[in-house]
Amino acid sequence: MYKYSIPSITGTVILVFLIAVLLKELAFGLFSIPSASMEDTVLSGDRVVVSKLHYGPRLPQSPFEVSWVNVLFWLNKKARSHIDSTWWKYRRLKGFSTVSRGDVVVFNFPGKNKGTFYIKRCTGLPGDTLAIKHGTIICNGQAMDPPEFYKANYFIRTTDMDRMFHFTDSLHIPVSKAVGDELPACFQAVLNLSEYRHLKELRGIESVSYAAVPAERSSAVYPYNQKFLWSPDNFGPVAVPKKGMQIELNERNFIIYGSTINNYEGQTISFENGQSMLDGIPVASYTFRQNYYFMLGDNRHNSADSRFLGFLPEEGIVGKAVLVLFNYQNGKFKWDRLLKREI
Repeated sequence: MYKYSIPSITGTVILVFLIAVLLKELAFGLFSIPSASMEDTVLSGDRVVVSKLHYGPRLPQSPFEVSWVNVLFWLNKKARSHIDSTWWKYRRLKGFSTVSRGDVVVFNFPGKNKGTFYIKRCTGLPGDTLAIKHGTIICNGQAMDPPEFYKANYFIRTTDMDRMFHFTDSLHIPVSKAVGDELPACFQAVLNLSEYRHLKELRGIESVSYAAVPAERSSAVYPYNQKFLWSPDNFGPVAVPKKGMQIELNERNFIIYGSTINNYEGQTISFENGQSMLDGIPVASYTFRQNYYFMLGDNRHNSADSRFLGFLPEEGIVGKAVLVLFNYQNGKFKWDRLLKREI
């Protein structure tokens, strides 16, 4: 009978451990979806498999980013004091594809909030000119078709409330209270494209119209400046920064791109007395050092995305969402979500 020695068992355990770490850090990850911002593409409670191989795995910038290994550093008090520090420069191994418009991407924003991960759809690539007009995405002058499982707020005007509620109740669609007392009555609901199309054809429905947030001077929408009449449904146009792209550093561009340069380009830029200052030196233009992306949630009126958070730097990309492994929420499995590949 073959006897296993302690050294051989230890070696096997270490090898399995290293393989598990490498697979998780360099190949695939499993992410839990906490919100409804990507409904109906990805649902709250979904566990999504993310491929790091598509765009190339991002190498850790700190031992605290390495699964299981980080426990050893956490136990060291001196190392733990540098938990928020960057130990190594950003590096990414080569992938077998690049980010495309329409890809569903998992990412975080480098910096203090790098522990918060997002899943959104890529809408703007580096160098694209992007605008949103009454909820329609316009990329490089062309209107983009919404994703298959896109959702948004709609106003519903009806003369037959019973028929409308029979339809919405059958699909468990929440409907807000009527606005005013006159017929046709007005309601508001979040609908996907299929629900929108069916509701429009229902007898007694006067109209189903997109509930666009009007353009206004808001400090809640990127770039958080009331000089811009922008809203989540009326935004831009803006050029998505691209590595090597040069911009004139006038006041408008400083407002749009200043925080991006300060947060992700390793530079310090300010605007004083009508003049842009880069690291204390007057400059008239700036050339970007890396690529950026514009991300949107499919649940258009219930998503914190680039309309509120700004441009995503390439170094923030984790990987491409490729599969819903399963859904577990409130102690229950949703079996219809098992191994769902339509992402």
